[in-house]
Amino acid sequence: MNPLCTLRYSATHANEHAMVDRLDAVDAYERKPVKQIEVASATVEDAHNRPYVLLISTSNRRGVISAKVELDVEGGGQVRRKKRTIQDGYDLEQETDRVVYRDCRIREIRAGKVSASVELRVQGGECFLREVEAWGDLDADVVQRQMIRRTIREHLDKEKRLRPQGIKVLSSCFVDAVERYRCYDEVGNAVKGDYARIFEQE
Repeated sequence: MNPLCTLRYSATHANEHAMVDRLDAVDAYERKPVKQIEVASATVEDAHNRPYVLLISTSNRRGVISAKVELDVEGGGQVRRKKRTIQDGYDLEQETDRVVYRDCRIREIRAGKVSASVELRVQGGECFLREVEAWGDLDADVVQRQMIRRTIREHLDKEKRLRPQGIKVLSSCFVDAVERYRCYDEVGNAVKGDYARIFEQE
């Protein structure tokens, strides 16, 4: 079509080429087209009611194989996440001084660049962790679902209150990867990602 120019509109340019204008959130608020900005986030605190093990690393020094893990440890009347160095056969209930770790033992530690892992014996079976994997942690999708639910509720409440005044409400959710909202199959058809499904369910 031989265009004279191409204009690209985006909130998240990967590469910026000859910027014509930029209107960020602060500028939009100061110039008054945006009346108010609110930011909400969700975090999990003190969720220590089930056993948690994060494998940080494994090592083999002078034939002694060990692993560095993160555990919820009791101390001084509080439970805190702490790093511990453990070996095969360690009883995690004794290591953490917490009953929620009953019957949780380190069964085997494998050190090495390719095969680094820890085998946990837990209630009802076994669990294998690779480096930077956690067992017993809160499911991240549960937090995302709560954030999406809250955004929808707050958006509708504000729209009901502000629309009669001629104020438009805009709500945004920032995602960690576009594929979590929309991806494409082998043929190129758009497919709903996890966040899109959660949004529609909520």
